[in-house]
Amino acid sequence: MSPQRTIRPTKGKSADTTEPSVKVYRPINGHHCSLPIAENVLSMYLNDGVCVLMRRKFKQLFLICDKFSKTKLVFRSSQRIGLEKHRHLRYFYWTIHPYSKFRFYWEITMAITYLSIMIYTPLFGVNTQNPLTEKWSGSYYQLMNITCVFDIIINFFTGYLDKSNETVVLNLKQIFRHYILGYFLTDLLSTLPTDLMFPHIVGALPWYITLNRYLRIIRLPTALDYLENLFLVIRLGNQKSIMLVRIIILILLVEYVTYFTFVDKIWLFDGLELWDRINTVYMKLMYCTIRTLFLIQPHHHGSDPSSYFILIHQFVVLNCGNLFQAFLLARTMRIYNRTSMVLRKHEHLARQVKEYAKFKELPESMNRVLLQYVDFKFGRRIYNENLIISTLTPHMKDELFYIYSQDLVENVELFKDMPTSAIKRIACRLKQEILLPNDVIIQAGHEGSTMYFIIAGTVAVYTHNGKEVCHLTDGANFGEIALLMNETRTASIVAADFCELFKLNRKDFQEAIEPFPELKARMVQIAKERYTTILAFPSNEAND
Repeated sequence: MSPQRTIRPTKGKSADTTEPSVKVYRPINGHHCSLPIAENVLSMYLNDGVCVLMRRKFKQLFLICDKFSKTKLVFRSSQRIGLEKHRHLRYFYWTIHPYSKFRFYWEITMAITYLSIMIYTPLFGVNTQNPLTEKWSGSYYQLMNITCVFDIIINFFTGYLDKSNETVVLNLKQIFRHYILGYFLTDLLSTLPTDLMFPHIVGALPWYITLNRYLRIIRLPTALDYLENLFLVIRLGNQKSIMLVRIIILILLVEYVTYFTFVDKIWLFDGLELWDRINTVYMKLMYCTIRTLFLIQPHHHGSDPSSYFILIHQFVVLNCGNLFQAFLLARTMRIYNRTSMVLRKHEHLARQVKEYAKFKELPESMNRVLLQYVDFKFGRRIYNENLIISTLTPHMKDELFYIYSQDLVENVELFKDMPTSAIKRIACRLKQEILLPNDVIIQAGHEGSTMYFIIAGTVAVYTHNGKEVCHLTDGANFGEIALLMNETRTASIVAADFCELFKLNRKDFQEAIEPFPELKARMVQIAKERYTTILAFPSNEAND
């Protein structure tokens, strides 16, 4: 039964338009504009017939899925994804979308299949020479080949991303042409069971007739690209995934180089004589390959070093070893630069501070204070905070400040039972400040209009006559009454150590709670009561 493809025509346009871009609208009362419909797209094309719900779920597997990160790189809005579904269902119904769930999990399957074949092929190529080869070995290899045959068929019906204009091609004719001019010939030749198709030639030239299997190594970049889907599923970190990919490449390189050395061994020994000592010979050849790749000592176990094959083989392996060594060196330098970059930035800033102090002829004590300030402010982690903050949206900035200062604000007794929206408005108005030891933050007897939150550090609280009352540390706050009343400070606050504070001035606080007049009135009443209590009991001055 052919699927139903009924579609609502847009206003002023015919439903028979041949344009691939289809816009379906729903009118909004009171507005002249319109928005794409939000209902299930599949219900417009599959609305009757046998097992319609099951058919919709099955078809959904082949449509674009907005859950994958690759999808969002090309289709950056829900509207574009919806229009892509309409285009797919109306014009290219039988095509598999490259960003569909089916394709996502099929690529994971093919990544495992490709890598299994690439790792197994050299061993299978060696084992085909052995008359005692186990039957399961050939069966496993043929099973992998059958999977690759299905992959060839699926590739003929799967769209692709045209990178020249960042569009997804779903036209079957274009897909056929793209695949045939791409990997089709390689996939076909590497899948052909030549040992079954030409059994009489296999006996005469066993190594030659099976070389077509090694064409699949050309698909290694594709397999590694597919492997990224598996990394997303298992949530493997970026650094770990890169390391795993490089280990796979190294294993394949050693295995294939060893195999082609083994091919030369087949020419030098009689069949059964070699296979009687297969474990010894193959492992020694692999050991020689690793020594050559790491440029320790070029060597080929039991081979004639004057043969052309060995000379060419040794030349290729040595160059691969040079490239491998260069890669390891580059990777090591990259890791070193990444880990030491922040430290070097800190050292560079420290040198600038020293040169500045020297140029200004500052005393040594001031120079030490400046260096201590830099160490405290950045903690040997130099970053451009202004650049990072400027890239965020206003909403993200508010959320960031709220998360960072939420606990500090909620700990204020005056702000208890305050709604979350009000706390967010206060949090995004906080300003950071760093103080040096002995800096006076609040002076007793002076009017104040600022409240402080201690992020890190210690401050000392003193009475009017200079008596030390207590110390306040991380997470504490003081000066909240000044946000609501024009009264003089009842205590002095001095930084006892390097301190990182948030400060909130009265103007910003009034703006934050302006939408909450009842809350403001209640807080003013609480502040008056607390101020009266502080005046009556001087020993409690530390609470201000």
